[in-house]
Amino acid sequence: MHTRTVPTFALAVTAICLCHVASVRGEEKRIAAADIVHATLLADVDAAVPGSAFTVGVRLKIAPKYHTYWINPGEFGNATRIKLTGPAGFEFGEIRWPLPSRIEHAGSVTFGYESDVLLMIPVKVATSVPPSGAAKITADVAWLSCSDECIEGAAKLEIALPISAGGKAANGELFETWKKRLPISEDQPAAAEVISNQILSWDGTPAPFLTVTWKVAPAKVEWFPIATAAVAIENINVVPKGVVTHIGFKPTIYKPDQVPSGKIDSVLVYEEAKGVRHGIIIPVNVKK
Repeated sequence: MHTRTVPTFALAVTAICLCHVASVRGEEKRIAAADIVHATLLADVDAAVPGSAFTVGVRLKIAPKYHTYWINPGEFGNATRIKLTGPAGFEFGEIRWPLPSRIEHAGSVTFGYESDVLLMIPVKVATSVPPSGAAKITADVAWLSCSDECIEGAAKLEIALPISAGGKAANGELFETWKKRLPISEDQPAAAEVISNQILSWDGTPAPFLTVTWKVAPAKVEWFPIATAAVAIENINVVPKGVVTHIGFKPTIYKPDQVPSGKIDSVLVYEEAKGVRHGIIIPVNVKK
């Protein structure tokens, strides 16, 4: 049996949602987490084929005025978490986080999702898995949803996929929609429209500044650092000037041994004139 815990996850789904007592305007009231976030577990295939790969995802449908959190929640919040369990021979990859939104509320800036999000995780099936029976994949998911109050929610999800020599695609439109909202790496051809570099200070050490030069000036630019317990990123300042965008930030390293390269990843999000958002993963220096 293979078990893995990652930050933040077809057929029949079982969900058990928990509740959290929230304080609202000084009064204690109980709010059902299931009324705020509805979680379902899905797969992009109708069968698991030995020697192949597929994708599972947790879809969170979020009530109006509430939001859940990205891998880096920003100034407040907790990223969605999941514990995956599957049969022997099933290997789960890392969560693939869609582009987040910048959410400003009650004086805080957070990064997350409103209304709807599909959090996808790749799955590999070993060739040694017999093509018979069914694969039960379970997911223990926990999230924090916030508005004027914050509600802790959790769901225990389960999906059963036949294991066979062949299968077909499933939930294609949903998965394709959300795959288009994933950031791409800077070395992919589609990222050639953006050039980024980190400005160096006079003595050759990296300054906390990122300069991006565009072929065509975007309608809007946002920057989301993937901060961790090892590195905090504060004082983010995005200044667009035509085809050049300057991004300033303040890094604080708490655990240098966890940042051996001196770099962390970030997601640069730009919006076209028609409102379509794209994202590119760009490493930035945080260590002098």
